[in-house]
Amino acid sequence: MPSNVSASYNVTQDNTGVVTITPVAEGANSFKVYYGDTTTTPAEVKLGASTQHTYAEGTYSVKIEAFNIKGDKAEATQELVVSFKAPENLAITIENDAGT
Repeated sequence: MPSNVSASYNVTQDNTGVVTITPVAEGANSFKVYYGDTTTTPAEVKLGASTQHTYAEGTYSVKIEAFNIKGDKAEATQELVVSFKAPENLAITIENDAGT
């Protein structure tokens, strides 16, 4: 039976909401990743591989199911927080309208 099921997240910092999810578990050879948003079909991921998904800003419960070669299943749910950075170093140019 797989154990120590978890996933690592890599959230892009460009405000696109793209997240790379890499599931891991001891004794597993494949995974199903449920994204925790409105997507109903899980991603099927092989051992050592990742899946990418685009999220809106928010907090999600990502469920990872791990399977061993016999088909035994273990699962875990982890929180994922996707937050966008506010714009920085904005250059503002103010011009008078010649019509006023």
